[in-house]
Amino acid sequence: MSTYIEPEKKEEPEGAEKLYESFGKRFLSFVVACINKRNKGVSLRYDRDLNRLSIHGKSENPGDVGNRRLILGWMTGISVLFSFGGMLTLLLLIQTSVILDGFLVGSLSLLALPLMLVLFMSMIGSFTATARCEIFDHTTEKQEDSELEDLVERYLSDELSEDQLEAELESELT
Repeated sequence: MSTYIEPEKKEEPEGAEKLYESFGKRFLSFVVACINKRNKGVSLRYDRDLNRLSIHGKSENPGDVGNRRLILGWMTGISVLFSFGGMLTLLLLIQTSVILDGFLVGSLSLLALPLMLVLFMSMIGSFTATARCEIFDHTTEKQEDSELEDLVERYLSDELSEDQLEAELESELT
């Protein structure tokens, strides 16, 4: 069963906030992709056009609003860490180039300052995007492993045919 969790804010952004949010949504997509690479069992899908987070898989507490909002909080925190880390890295590159050669200062500054601005806008935009983000929780309750292990043992000992196994699995999972 799916659970819909409404966003904290519903009004549309205006002006610079809309620009920041567009950068933030792209950055949140990157964060979700990174989370999915490391996560097992539950997968996240972020639709930046609709500003919607969909959660799929098996969970110990499906539909829990607090835990789902916590996921948004983690996404925002990771986005801020990536943005801030990128800005610090660019500042260190500029600092190092000052020591190495005076000519590099100008060229690195011309490249680094716009990148730092984009990272800053992404950081601010991730806050506004997650405040307006809808959450659809499609997770289901985790099944007891012992029930599934019993079915596997019965199938391996030829007590169940393939058709019977499929029927039992369907009845267990629904």
